[in-house]
Amino acid sequence: MSTTATRTGLLSGRYALATIGMVAIVGVAAFQNLAMTTIMPVISRDLDGEALYALAFAAPLAAGVPGMVLAGNWTDRAGGRIVAWVSALLFAVGTAVVMLAPTMEVFLVGRLVEGFGAGAIDVVLYVLVARIFPAELHGPVFAGFAAAWVVPALIGPAIAGIVTDTWNWHWVFAGALVIAVGAFTVLVPTLGRLQAPSVELRPPWQRIRIGWSVAAAVSILLLNVAPDLTPWGMVAAVVVGLVGTWFALRPLLPTGTFRAAAGLPSVVLLRGLVAASFFGSEAYVPFLLQAKHGLSASAAGLALTVAALSWAASSWAHGRLGSSA
Repeated sequence: MSTTATRTGLLSGRYALATIGMVAIVGVAAFQNLAMTTIMPVISRDLDGEALYALAFAAPLAAGVPGMVLAGNWTDRAGGRIVAWVSALLFAVGTAVVMLAPTMEVFLVGRLVEGFGAGAIDVVLYVLVARIFPAELHGPVFAGFAAAWVVPALIGPAIAGIVTDTWNWHWVFAGALVIAVGAFTVLVPTLGRLQAPSVELRPPWQRIRIGWSVAAAVSILLLNVAPDLTPWGMVAAVVVGLVGTWFALRPLLPTGTFRAAAGLPSVVLLRGLVAASFFGSEAYVPFLLQAKHGLSASAAGLALTVAALSWAASSWAHGRLGSSA
């Protein structure tokens, strides 16, 4: 690391608020992800929506796809500040809807809005790293993002379970909303440094790419509602969903991803498969422990803590082995 990078750290005066705000936002996202997985069995029973259990996880992930694509294009055109405000507002509104949801259908609408905002704010965070921090500090910033998952992994499932067992699940999202507003408030002064490019340098709207991202989201949601349809409806939904996902994702991913071409395409494919298997399994572990084995939400959340810490430890070990090779 250069002398400048050593002297100018992440918590120096120029970068302190940006670092704290961004890491806090990632921490809030981590907490909400782990808390949601922990207490979702309780929510689905309370809202009589166990048939829509999988959709509660798929909805924000699907909505995040167009959120990221639109935010990326919009940030290139507008500089990022207004995108950050709109993204944060959508995330807050979505979380509020989830918190107050009287039915599973309303809950899912909130998850869609929340997921769209979360996908968009993720793009803004990476833009901040690229435009605010020097190249020497990019690695430490991303390390901070990874570390932001550790504390929520230690206490998030337990807190979510205890709050749910003691009061109810609505208060979990209320707490996450308060923390998210506080984290974004810390980041606000830094957003003023994201200046919009001059008119002649603004890229055009990528309408086709945005359209494909919406098609991908719809196809993913269609696959998740297929099991609840009639047999012929299920077959039609699965076929349309798979074909739609295939065609919609191809323009959004590196060329050759679906055939595992050498280089970045195969890396993206492998990471996608690993993440899908990990999060897909993780979503149902608390459900199994609570529905089949009678554990409380707080006790079932311990499985998520172990999984998250194992993931963090593996990432740390991989980084150490990679740097020493």
